[in-house]
Amino acid sequence: MTFHDRLADGWSARYRRGGFARRRRFLETEILAPLPISGRWLDAGCGAGDFTHWLAARGAQARGLDASAAMIAAARVGSPATRFDQGLVEQLTDSAVYDGALCLSVLEYVDDPKTALARLSAAIRPGGHLILSAPRRLSILRMAQKAAHRLSGGRLFAYLASSHNAWGKAELVAALREHGLVVESLREFDPLLPRFLGPLASLWVATCRKAAP
Repeated sequence: MTFHDRLADGWSARYRRGGFARRRRFLETEILAPLPISGRWLDAGCGAGDFTHWLAARGAQARGLDASAAMIAAARVGSPATRFDQGLVEQLTDSAVYDGALCLSVLEYVDDPKTALARLSAAIRPGGHLILSAPRRLSILRMAQKAAHRLSGGRLFAYLASSHNAWGKAELVAALREHGLVVESLREFDPLLPRFLGPLASLWVATCRKAAP
């Protein structure tokens, strides 16, 4: 939370350039655009609310949730009419109320990813979608960043001091399935590398559907 509190000022501006802009375009055009965006949607780990605003602009009743008070304050300035709450994903108590949820670049930071997934799954109605991104465990790029982080004494790629969790492909699919989330697609993506270097990508992006009881 402390790390993200420091980044809240100007966070949304990052999505207008470089790797952040590329990540946003990929998620909006290739992952979210084909889905039915309607009803109630949760943006879990919403940051300054950029994707929450995107959902609301397409007709969803969107709610943003983030552990960082500074991020929530920034999100509320951007859209006073949209609901934003400070809180941990692991402490989410909603039950089967959302038609869809986003959880983008969040699981790597939480203390208990298993509980976070369980809470997210419980909050989504059967048939609803969860869009999730998570670090790829054997990403060559991520391993190189970790080495640079250590050698620089933490000055380079500072986010890695707080990013602790990563998954292999089978491991992530199994973790989602354990909580009733059926993976409809699992894509490789990297905000820096060109698409043809997908095997080196640092992120998994999963589109899941909540199974019926």
